[in-house]
Amino acid sequence: MEREPQLQKLAEAIKTSKRVVSLTGAGVSTPSGIPDFRSEDGLWKKYDPGIYASYQQFVQDPSYFWEMHLDVIVLLRKAEPNPAHNALAALERTGICQGVITQNIDGLHQKAGSQTVYELHGTNETCSCTICGKKYDTREIASQLFAFEKDELIALMRKGEEIPTCSCGGFIKPDVILFGELMPWEPMRAAEELARSCDILLVVGTSLQVQPAASIPFITRENKGHIAIINKESGPLDRMADYIFLERAEELLPHLLEILK
Repeated sequence: MEREPQLQKLAEAIKTSKRVVSLTGAGVSTPSGIPDFRSEDGLWKKYDPGIYASYQQFVQDPSYFWEMHLDVIVLLRKAEPNPAHNALAALERTGICQGVITQNIDGLHQKAGSQTVYELHGTNETCSCTICGKKYDTREIASQLFAFEKDELIALMRKGEEIPTCSCGGFIKPDVILFGELMPWEPMRAAEELARSCDILLVVGTSLQVQPAASIPFITRENKGHIAIINKESGPLDRMADYIFLERAEELLPHLLEILK
C-alpha cells in the first residue's frame, strides 16, 4: 500500500480511538546520535556484552562495566530530543497518546516533554547502591569519574580503586538493566496495562526482537487493539501489524502529527 493513503487511514483510526500508546526502541534515538548497541557501529562490536554488560561481572568487578558505560555517558551527554521524540510528546499533550513504553535508557522522551514514560530497561539518569539501594544522581557520579583520563581511571579501577562506592560499602550502579539482572517490575506491570487498554499501539524504532518489549504487541492484539509499526527495517512481527511504515520515525511521526491537526 502506498504511504500517504495508509498514513491517512492510520490518522483516521487514531482520531476515532480512545487510547493510543507508543512503544519505542533504539531507532527513535539514533537520529539523536545514540547508535543501537546491536548495530554495525554499536557498542556490542567493541565490548562483549557478556562481560561488559553482565550484572554478575559487575558485582565481582565493576571496572569492565564502567569502561563501556563511560562511552555511553559521553553519547548521552551530547544527545538532544529529535523530531520523533518531540512528535510523541506533542501527541501526549493533545491527549491522543496515553503514554510511552520504551526500551531506551537515555531519558530523551522526558526531555522532549513526555510525562508518562515506562522504561523497560531502566534509566541512566539515576544510580543506586547494589546493597542498600540508596539513590544517586548519575551526573554527580560521572563528574567524579571524568576528573580522570579514561585509561588512567580504568587502570585504577582494575586495582579496586576509584570505583563509585556507597557509604555502606556497596558498589554504585546506574539504574540500567544489565544481562542477568531482574527487570524492574513496576514499569513492566504498568506497560502491560497500557498495552492491554489501548486501541492502537504505535511501535516506533524497534524491530521487536528483544524481550520483554517483543511481548507487548501480543498483549494489545489479544485485547482487540490495532498495531502500527514505524521502523527503518522490517522485523519478525510485521505480519501482525495493521499498518507498516518502513521509514525513519523522525520523518514520519511529524508528518502524522500534521495530518492529525
